[in-house]
Amino acid sequence: MRNKTGILIARRFLRAMTATVLAIIIAACTVSAKLTLHEIFTDNAVLQHGRPVIIWGNAEPSEQVTVKIAVKMVRINAGNDGRWRAVLPAMKAGGPFTLSVTNTAGDGAQILF
Repeated sequence: MRNKTGILIARRFLRAMTATVLAIIIAACTVSAKLTLHEIFTDNAVLQHGRPVIIWGNAEPSEQVTVKIAVKMVRINAGNDGRWRAVLPAMKAGGPFTLSVTNTAGDGAQILF
């Protein structure tokens, strides 16, 4: 009888340990969505002058994102899916301009247009 009880306790312990290890692995594999710009935005890209400037990317869900080109700036919040889209007013021809995208944590990117 003792042997059966010991085996049952060992099985329960192994199940609990397996569940704990799986939970740790899943938590470690969960990737945080850092602030990113869409891959279309790269240094030396050309923006259409005289038209609104639309910039987009990904961030943490509901995270505030600040987008700035020259002296024009907008603040928007990422959606529940982490996607964000900012529309800046039309700009005159010129440049080079620096596109700066940041979040409240200070993560971000700068691109020269």
